[in-house]
Amino acid sequence: MLEKLDSGNLKFAEGYLRETNPGFLYHYLSGKGYTYATLALGVAEQNTVAGIVAMNYMKEVAAAQGMPVDESKTQEILREMASEYLKVLKSQIEDEQLEVVRDINYQEVWKFHSDVFISAGYTADAWTLNSVFTILPEGKREEYWQRVLDSAGNTQAELELAAETYMFMHIASISASSEGRQMAARWIRRIESIENSGAIVKLGSAKLVKIFGGSITQVKAYIFGKPVVPYYPAPAPTSPPPKIVMPLPPVQMPTQPPARRRRRRGGGGRPPTTAAGYDNGGHYSGGGGRLRIDP
Repeated sequence: MLEKLDSGNLKFAEGYLRETNPGFLYHYLSGKGYTYATLALGVAEQNTVAGIVAMNYMKEVAAAQGMPVDESKTQEILREMASEYLKVLKSQIEDEQLEVVRDINYQEVWKFHSDVFISAGYTADAWTLNSVFTILPEGKREEYWQRVLDSAGNTQAELELAAETYMFMHIASISASSEGRQMAARWIRRIESIENSGAIVKLGSAKLVKIFGGSITQVKAYIFGKPVVPYYPAPAPTSPPPKIVMPLPPVQMPTQPPARRRRRRGGGGRPPTTAAGYDNGGHYSGGGGRLRIDP
């Protein structure tokens, strides 16, 4: 449960940051129920899914700008982020309100992250959620930010939300405006190039397959608002034409059995004659006669 902070608590927190490091400050505020401190502690100590991805994403953007982030620069940025966080909390104490009664909203966190990165010489896109907030409809940003805070420090919840964010950016890369598609595609490339984001990409891809296999329209409606109904409705799908099977022609059956071919007699038959009546031959036409020898 979130504890209210008065000016004395904030002065103690400021001194704590000066004397120690951002991690100690975040431990202090996290113990008082401030979930952004829990989220930022994961970045400072590199021991959560969100924290590891955020740090490596920042380094990817910095390297792409030709300004790699070394350890000294990293600590400088982390300290400046913690200082700005305290300033935002302190801004709640004004007029008759003497205590901090809530954690920061999406506008506050987005602004000081952009300010710190730009002041350090980088683009606002060095923050993991800059592109996400830019593409999200304004009416969905605070709702998404509260989900980020609610998942802070819970490994499974952080992984699920990171995968859903990856899925959302994939949908945006094909459904958003031209500028939004480019921004989403660039964000995806950076996330996929991060060594520690394999589990996020794998889970996000599985969710994408499930969504594309189900109703992607519902996801787009949740993210981008109710889809526009086209003036001319799409024609209803038609069933495929039935297959036509042509019957084969009937086989003609013979009306009578085929004629049998006469077989040739073997033995060659009688030898040919050389004259009528076999006058000069060795055989008589009648056969069986005597052999005559002419003088």
